[in-house]
Amino acid sequence: MGYKRMTVDDLYNLFRRWRAGHSLSKIAGAVGSDRKTVRQYIRKFVEAGISDKDPRADKEVLYSAFEKILPVTERARPARNELERFED
Repeated sequence: MGYKRMTVDDLYNLFRRWRAGHSLSKIAGAVGSDRKTVRQYIRKFVEAGISDKDPRADKEVLYSAFEKILPVTERARPARNELERFED
């Protein structure tokens, strides 16, 4: 399986299914990730204070929290840096 970058929408879908009480396997199949990845993000939700028992979790508040959870690292592009000078 290749690398799949999670988006805020993916995390919201994961959270929604977690709050509904779905199993890790069921959530992983629905969002197209591995169970270990789902478990990792659920752990990050808990560390950020996002609970699956909170019925008043607003979508906008969740999205801003999810943006902080997502990794911000970009892959290195050494060839692109070399070729940018020939762009004209």
